[in-house]
Amino acid sequence: MRNANPFSIGISPDGTQLAVLEYGQGKGLVSVVDTATGQTQRLTWFEGAGGGEQVLFSPDGRWLLIPSPRGGYTALLIVSVATGQRLELNVTNRALCWWVLNGRLGVLQFGRGKPGSPSYDPYAVDFYDLTTDETVEITRVKPPCEMPEDQRYLFQPEANNDGEVLLEYRIPPAYPGHYKVHPVLGILDLATGNLQQVAEPFVDPQRLLRRRFKGWHWNTPLSLPITHRPAMLEAAMRDPLSYGWPRVDDYGGIIQVAFDSPLLEGKQ
Repeated sequence: MRNANPFSIGISPDGTQLAVLEYGQGKGLVSVVDTATGQTQRLTWFEGAGGGEQVLFSPDGRWLLIPSPRGGYTALLIVSVATGQRLELNVTNRALCWWVLNGRLGVLQFGRGKPGSPSYDPYAVDFYDLTTDETVEITRVKPPCEMPEDQRYLFQPEANNDGEVLLEYRIPPAYPGHYKVHPVLGILDLATGNLQQVAEPFVDPQRLLRRRFKGWHWNTPLSLPITHRPAMLEAAMRDPLSYGWPRVDDYGGIIQVAFDSPLLEGKQ
């Protein structure tokens, strides 16, 4: 890829496409690449990128999910692979990933509410149904040790077909007086809520894990069958940001966005 500054890459379930997320100057640029030809199609871009977002294909390869943490909430961005149309919702959950429940496409949400709010529950795992626009609790996380009170967050989740979720979480300092909590890799069983730490840097080959540029991922994409059409999702999509593509420097970093929308013609 020329003039690209990718920080996150996702692989479609059939292996024919790569979803690429580029970052620069607080903007995220979303593209898909044909793995056979290398042809790149830009889909949309969004404000508020932090440089650590994931990009995940839905199990049917039609949608991209890009959770973007912003302060006390997460921007849940869903992008159509075919059209670049997008849907952005603000949620109080820190971590999000795709899941299919009873044939319905939706999003797993880890942690509920903000600290201090009546609804706050850092161990709740909810399913946001993109067919019915309803949310139901799936399980509650049972960590192997008490997580630090101010760090009861789960990060970078990715589910597999067996109902296991690969994610990162925090554990207490290694010894008394040490001020830093430690990020560790874990596997959450959605059926039981059990969260188990995975030894690093070596992982049991039978677990089918691989490491990419930033973080760990399952070796096989999520590919559960979707039997219900996500009508609510389709109805809420907005047009892509297809104007004002960012200019890039010699290294591919985004350096400027010059808006050239027809709505702005003649305006300074």
